[in-house]
Amino acid sequence: MESGLSKKEKIKLAALVVNSKLDKYIKLHDLIFKKQATLFSFVKNLLGSPPPFKQFLEESLNLKNEWESTIQGIIKIKDEITKNHPGEEREYLTCLLDYAIALHKTTSILCNRQEAYYQRSLSNKNSNFKWSDAKQIEEEYKQSINEYLIIGEKLNGLNHIIFG
Repeated sequence: MESGLSKKEKIKLAALVVNSKLDKYIKLHDLIFKKQATLFSFVKNLLGSPPPFKQFLEESLNLKNEWESTIQGIIKIKDEITKNHPGEEREYLTCLLDYAIALHKTTSILCNRQEAYYQRSLSNKNSNFKWSDAKQIEEEYKQSINEYLIIGEKLNGLNHIIFG
């Protein structure tokens, strides 16, 4: 972060970075589920035109790495700003950090999901990946989405601290 920025500007910038990563995650999630989780995609797969499992895995892994970098950036700002300035900014940054960590967790589970589907696509019917495994990953994924949504609602309630 640029050192000439005020503490509120640094926090706003971090929030904007998180928001841009959220947008990126949502676009990836929507694309994956459009290409992999519809009746049309199932029929295309049966006809020999499977979804780009490897591409989705790579994009998920890249986004996971971006979340890790974003989290480190928020921690740095939080340490720098809140040492001598406890209060609302600290509360906001803590929630922003929790939100980024929750989105990282969701993206990590998405990576696990994509890795499993990619490996399954390579080995076809000889894969050890079972329907019950897929169902478990999907449940973990849905739960992690719910977790980040709950934290996101709390963060939205704190936006007045920085953006108000």
